[in-house]
Amino acid sequence: MRVTANETAGAVVLTGVTKSYGRARAVDGIDLRLDRGTTVALLRPNGAAKSTTIGMMLGLLLPDSGAVEATGVRPVRPVRPARREHSVRIP
Repeated sequence: MRVTANETAGAVVLTGVTKSYGRARAVDGIDLRLDRGTTVALLRPNGAAKSTTIGMMLGLLLPDSGAVEATGVRPVRPVRPARREHSVRIP
């Protein structure tokens, strides 16, 4: 069986990821690798940036620094603006 580079890479990889809101640093240098088929739970108190981290994993938010890859692809802009541009409003 031949294994390609994409098959050995993590499904989601965060490297040195930071995210701030104004002067408040929400995410401070996270390094995380999730392999295919892995189940994880992010357990922290309220306000610990769990949703911000997941948003960056999904491409809904871009990090201020560091890199996020999902299945080998780095988002270049958040998906939310594109979703608004292509959405349809039903009266």
